[in-house]
Amino acid sequence: MLRKAAVVIGVDKPGNYAPLKSAASGAEEVAKWLTDEGYDVTCLTDKNGPVSAQDAKMAIRNFVT
Repeated sequence: MLRKAAVVIGVDKPGNYAPLKSAASGAEEVAKWLTDEGYDVTCLTDKNGPVSAQDAKMAIRNFVT
């Protein structure tokens, strides 16, 4: 059976760029919708701290391997 998975990333404070208003909350909404649709979802946001490229790689690796 095919496994449906997604890594959703929302960052409101992207380094030296202007802050965004709803990237993190939008990512959480998309993650909830995907979960409701039967996807196995990892949602990464910067609400509790920065999201690194390593965080994203690990999340993807968890689904691929």
